[in-house]
Amino acid sequence: MGPGRGQDKAVLRLVLTPADLARVRFEAHPGPLVDAALAARALRRPPAAPLAHWRAATLPALGHRARPLLALTPPTGPTCTFVQPMCRDLDTGLELVRSTPVRTMRAEIADLAAPATGWLRRLADGDRDARADLRAAAARVYAACVAPVATHLAADREADVSRRCAELGESGLASTLPGLHRSLELRGHELLVRRPFRFTHRSDGLGLVLVPSPFLVDEVRVAATPGEPIVIFYPTGTPVPGRDGEPTPVPGRDGEPPDDPLARLLGGTRAAVLRAVGTGCGTVELARRVRSSPATASEHAAALRAAGLVATTRAGRGVRHRITPLGARLLHRTAPAGGLRPATPPPRS
Repeated sequence: MGPGRGQDKAVLRLVLTPADLARVRFEAHPGPLVDAALAARALRRPPAAPLAHWRAATLPALGHRARPLLALTPPTGPTCTFVQPMCRDLDTGLELVRSTPVRTMRAEIADLAAPATGWLRRLADGDRDARADLRAAAARVYAACVAPVATHLAADREADVSRRCAELGESGLASTLPGLHRSLELRGHELLVRRPFRFTHRSDGLGLVLVPSPFLVDEVRVAATPGEPIVIFYPTGTPVPGRDGEPTPVPGRDGEPPDDPLARLLGGTRAAVLRAVGTGCGTVELARRVRSSPATASEHAAALRAAGLVATTRAGRGVRHRITPLGARLLHRTAPAGGLRPATPPPRS
């Protein structure tokens, strides 16, 4: 349930334009440095069960070279958005981070809760070595925290976006937003985000981008930077493994996740296949995502196709599988509960 009239003082109010509402989109592939920044922040927050295996595998491999990025992604409060460009190429993204204008760095570092001293002060002043340290730290966090689970992250986000898009088309934006997180509410042209402060940001009409992330637990993050689309990062609600290839859920009776109704309905493997189809893929890619042989993946896809949950079409010499509207509705109905706590600070939160 969204914040009522009596609670409006404690909200981040994003005033949208008709152009924003015409440019709402989900982003299943935000780029490696978005993942790196959110992963770094997750490591600085109190341990959470969905990230337990990933944390245990990641922390020993991180090393001291990651510290500069951790300094810019505190566990609460604003983070520096210049460390998370939405760019799909890692090297291009790293160069964008390194070459951020001094004025931008200085302004965002000044917004951090901790005072800018030592290395942070040198970075804010445009020091070349400090910029090189930051570039190396971002590359290190990606290599240690994101690359080992990149396949899982991609499949998880694609499945989430597939079902969210189906819901958006079926129910509209006002119904879809609270399903991403209970702190979100669309009221007319205003997107309200429950926060322990009051702030109003007027959009430039460049759109609204909705980005799922397994690295968020019990919160949403908002990037409302002037001159750029508003970005809402929301939790997928699914656990992250220690590395690709490891099982993620905690086994329940008969080896199935105790809180996964889709696995109880279809069986664990077919539930995984349905989720892994995401926004569409071929049989070989599907097999890679669920860590099975192409023959096994094809067999499960055929069973899901017979049930009307997956559609398969010819694509050159191969085929492409996609989730049907019925399959997307089933994913939505059996998704992990999204009743989540709100987080903290201003638009660049």
